[in-house]
Amino acid sequence: QNGVAKSNGLGVNYNDALFDDRLEIQGSYFFNSTDTHQEDSTFSDYLTIDRRTEAYSRSDTKNLNHSMNMLIRFTPGDNDQIVFRPRFSAQRNSSTSSSRNYTISPLARDTASTSNETISRGDGYNVGGNLTWLHKLNDKGRVLSLGFNGTLSGSGSNSDDLRTINATYVDQNATNETNNYNYGADVTWTEPINENMQLTASLNMRNNHSESERVTTYDQMGDMMNGRRLDPIVRDSIDANLSNTFISDYKTQGANVGYRFHNHKPEWKGRLEVQAGG
Repeated sequence: QNGVAKSNGLGVNYNDALFDDRLEIQGSYFFNSTDTHQEDSTFSDYLTIDRRTEAYSRSDTKNLNHSMNMLIRFTPGDNDQIVFRPRFSAQRNSSTSSSRNYTISPLARDTASTSNETISRGDGYNVGGNLTWLHKLNDKGRVLSLGFNGTLSGSGSNSDDLRTINATYVDQNATNETNNYNYGADVTWTEPINENMQLTASLNMRNNHSESERVTTYDQMGDMMNGRRLDPIVRDSIDANLSNTFISDYKTQGANVGYRFHNHKPEWKGRLEVQAGG
């Protein structure tokens, strides 16, 4: 993005091992912000016709971002391991932009003007994690694993757009809201055939839900009188073409069988998967 930009960032990392290295903790956090400002002015004079144009624009944009990731690995014994990976992120942004355009005809003493001002704000978040339990059944590589995962996310935004064409004013407001969540589980069996070959079989299920809503309204206003805006011709009218609601639920179940062969180099892998959903 063009303009004068200012940015800041901060990051923190953490690593530790506790209880004779049976508990391992890793974590990271990152924050950054940006602030961008831009201004433009353009003037044009036409020598062959009675016309002059002037254009002004200005914009300010701010963004804030937070993100955090962790790894917690617990090994209670020689045959078991529990791994948890939580994560979180959040964003906030705001922007203001304005523009004015004039077409002036000095001899005709006529001026046409248009202006536009937009203010928008938005927020979003995403939180989720993966939990896995690994159980070794013998020393030959036979492993049973259970996994659980889930994500919750949402975002919201609002924008206000005021357009002026000569003496007519149109104020359009749009609100967007989105919410999503999904969760799933899987079980996997790993069976070694020999030192170079390995088979895996797994079952999994997943549920996805999403919903979004957009509502767009507008006011249309008439002329100005004594510096004050007259009562709107149209107030808080819903624009059906720019408004909608969406809800989706989708569930899947699947099974797959995998094959892995390695003898130094190369390594061969194959997998057959079947999935049903609705």
